[in-house]
Amino acid sequence: RVPWAEPARTAEEASEAIALGCRAILVPSHPPRALSPFHPAYHRFWAVLQDADVPFMLHVGGGGRPLRPSFHQNGKPKTTDFLGGGENIRSKDFMALHVPPEIFLSCMILDGMFETFPRLRGGCIEQGALWVVPWLRRLDIAQASFQRTEPALRLPRSASDYVHGHLWFTP
Repeated sequence: RVPWAEPARTAEEASEAIALGCRAILVPSHPPRALSPFHPAYHRFWAVLQDADVPFMLHVGGGGRPLRPSFHQNGKPKTTDFLGGGENIRSKDFMALHVPPEIFLSCMILDGMFETFPRLRGGCIEQGALWVVPWLRRLDIAQASFQRTEPALRLPRSASDYVHGHLWFTP
């Protein structure tokens, strides 16, 4: 896992991981505090992945807990996850699992990262996939609706087109 740190350090960590034989780089879908992961200061990191033909990966827990813990404080008996594992994903957590990667990937696409890095690719693992189809439609709606006030959204292709060939999803 390569954390979002000072941009040069993030790129160095990725380079080291690739040199050690890593075939994918796990990144948190929760952004750093100061800059977007898609700010030009992080472009060296994305270039390292593209140039090495190594995908980035998003995984469960990389965005923190998207559901406020108070939703589980409902006066009902305490539950555990259905797998009995340490991640403790319950029904309500399941409903929000996709939110951090959806936001991350939306920002990535709307910020034109696949135009800047046309060979960059990535995956979203174990965060469900039912959300992907309606998300594609919302991406295109956001791009079309906000182009007038956000000129950077005037990309050569529709936002959803960037998903095809760049991103893979597993349920």
